[in-house]
Amino acid sequence: RQLREGVLVGEHLLRVTNVAPGFVGEGTEFAAVRNKGDMAKAAATYDGFDELRASDIACQLLWALRQPERINVDLLHVMPSNQGGATRIKRVG
Repeated sequence: RQLREGVLVGEHLLRVTNVAPGFVGEGTEFAAVRNKGDMAKAAATYDGFDELRASDIACQLLWALRQPERINVDLLHVMPSNQGGATRIKRVG
């Protein structure tokens, strides 16, 4: 955000999007890193939960990039439908 605000003062316009994804599982190493390489714990992170996939975020980024030049998508906050916040997750089963 600071980068974009600084550029707007200058000669050139720059579109900057802050991507704030919710729980992303498939296609990332988040759970493995969080659980210090314990793959059983990492897999359990997503039990009963339909998390986002890296490809979901990629699709949203492509959407933001394809907007007309006059549009800047300032914040892209994407969460799974069953996530109500950083610590509120609706698990099933």
